[in-house]
Formats: sequence, structure tokens, C-alpha cells
Amino acid sequence: ATSWNHKGVTFMRMSRPLDALACWDRVLELDVRHAGAARNRGAALQRLGRPKEEVLGAFTHALELDDG
Repeated sequence: ATSWNHKGVTFMRMSRPLDALACWDRVLELDVRHAGAARNRGAALQRLGRPKEEVLGAFTHALELDDG
């Protein structure tokens, strides 16, 4: 999961949020408790201009994992 997370970060730095999102979705398939990937996923959704409800849901999920 860690390598997929790093790959997602690299894609975001390259301004490729859709590719980054795919990486973080993969991380969360492998490790459903990976708070960093959940948080990064929210950032990618935001950069893609997704509806704010979807973005807030992703960030809320990340916060729940951090508190977990």
C-alpha cells in the first residue's frame, strides 16, 4: 500500500490528480485504515472539482480513520 500511496503523491505533484486518485483508491482497497491515502484522496477530489459533498465525505472519512 505504501508504494501506491507514494505513486499517488508523485502524480499529484505532476498535476495528474485523476491518476493520483486511482492510486489512492488502490491503497484503500489494500488497507482500508490508511488515513493518509484517505486524506490525499480528498485533496485529489478537490483538485478535480468534484462536488463539495464528495470532497467533504472523503476528508471526514480520513478524520475518522485518524481518530480510530
